[in-house]
Amino acid sequence: MAFLSNLELAEGDLTNTVSFLVGNDAFYLAIDQEVDVEAEVEKLAAELAHAQRFVEGINRKLSNEKFVQNAHPDVVAKERQKYEDGQARIKSLEETLARLKG
Repeated sequence: MAFLSNLELAEGDLTNTVSFLVGNDAFYLAIDQEVDVEAEVEKLAAELAHAQRFVEGINRKLSNEKFVQNAHPDVVAKERQKYEDGQARIKSLEETLARLKG
C-alpha cells in the first residue's frame, strides 16, 4: 500500500529512480534525492546470488529422474513453475544491475 500523488507509466529514461521487484515485475520509483548506486548494486547482487542458488536447487531436483517419476504431477508442475519464475527474476535482476552499472 502507498499514498501516491500520481501514478504514471513511463518509458525511456529511468534516471533518478529506485527499482524494486514484486514477484517477477520490476517497478521504478522516481525520487528527488541522490541514490547510493554502490549500495543498490550490492543489494541487487546479493538478491541475484540468492535467486541463482534457488534456481540451481530446483534444477537439481528436476534433473533427478527419480523425483520426476515418483512425485505427484502437481508437485513436478509447481517445481517447473518455480524454476521458470526464478529464471525470470534472475533476468530482471541482471537487467537492473546492468542499467545501474552502465
